[in-house]
Amino acid sequence: MNPNQPSRQEAISDEPWRIAFVVHGLDPGGIERFVTTLCNSLPRDQYAPSIICLAHSGKAAAWLRRDDVPVIELKKRRGNDPRLLVRLAQTLRRLKPTVVQSHNWGTLVETTIARRMAKVPTHVHAERGTVLGRLESHGWRMRARALVMRRCLDSSDAVVTNAHAVARRVESACEFAARRITVIPNGVPTPCQHLHAESRFRIRSQLGIRPNDLAIGTVGRLVPVKGFDVAIDAFRRVHKSYRQTHLIIVGDGPEKPALAQYLRGLGMAEHIHLVGHQADVSQWLAAMDIYINTSRSEGMSQAILEAMAAGLPMVVTDVGDNAILVGGSDSCGSIVPADDPSELAKHLIELVADAGKRHTFSENSRARHASSYTLDSMLVAYDRFYRRLIERTGHALSAART
Repeated sequence: MNPNQPSRQEAISDEPWRIAFVVHGLDPGGIERFVTTLCNSLPRDQYAPSIICLAHSGKAAAWLRRDDVPVIELKKRRGNDPRLLVRLAQTLRRLKPTVVQSHNWGTLVETTIARRMAKVPTHVHAERGTVLGRLESHGWRMRARALVMRRCLDSSDAVVTNAHAVARRVESACEFAARRITVIPNGVPTPCQHLHAESRFRIRSQLGIRPNDLAIGTVGRLVPVKGFDVAIDAFRRVHKSYRQTHLIIVGDGPEKPALAQYLRGLGMAEHIHLVGHQADVSQWLAAMDIYINTSRSEGMSQAILEAMAAGLPMVVTDVGDNAILVGGSDSCGSIVPADDPSELAKHLIELVADAGKRHTFSENSRARHASSYTLDSMLVAYDRFYRRLIERTGHALSAART
């Protein structure tokens, strides 16, 4: 080798690696929080991210703190939009990314085809939840989707997920082996304790929650799979026994009007607070004393990790990786079956009644977050993941950058 010629690693590291994240849109949710977190946190001197929305941007765009991350809207029409592939390929040709990363079924096929059209060196697919779309899908349509998904995953350079449960779900859905999927858990930052105390006082005062009242809270997109109807039914049972309790629901989504109407009928406006989308979820977690997750299906819940970082004791449903996150030795809370408001209420009542148990779970939450689920640990893992992929396709990168 010529000593004056740079090594492959040096040759591909002379400028930031461009990564294009393809999402359906930027309405607030787990994928959107993950993508914006990576865009904000990957080192600027090594990575130049961009976000491509197949449809439209949304409120989650406000989570971007960097001013050099372009958000591109392709404005997909409802139903089939044959021109979408052309627009996506044109956008990829213009951006010239080293890596394009698709997310879930809704972007997989389009990215797989457009990546070939635009000759992007590396395609990563990230699967982060319900596999192949809606839970209720079945029959020949689902079988056809599974076949297409398997072929797309086979043609990608890597598949990554945040949860072992999702890897198993992919294997079950389309016979793509779970061992071929890289699992990188989510990570979230540690909240500032000073700001935590300020937020707690301000928000609880705003909602009329007195210092000695207990606030049970949950965060998520208001869609049926998140089970917020179960949270409300369980809380009604808790409130009958403990009147100085409140329920805070943080999030927005298509179910909001129906939930709001249901709550009006209950006559519990002073104790159940449907507060809508909040840009800084950590402030609202600071106002809570107990966190609940009532999902009917889950991968790895970002909100559970944020509650863990905030030191909240928890009651969560036994779906996805929830039991791995919360249960086991030195557990952070209780695990209950999905769709069971009675069992959820039972465990909540135990926590409300036992301050010592809440304290133990709280300390365990903080310790588990610090040991396994920090933002830094996730970033280190993704940096290593991208570097391995880029080094594998190093010969193609020089051409992509010229």
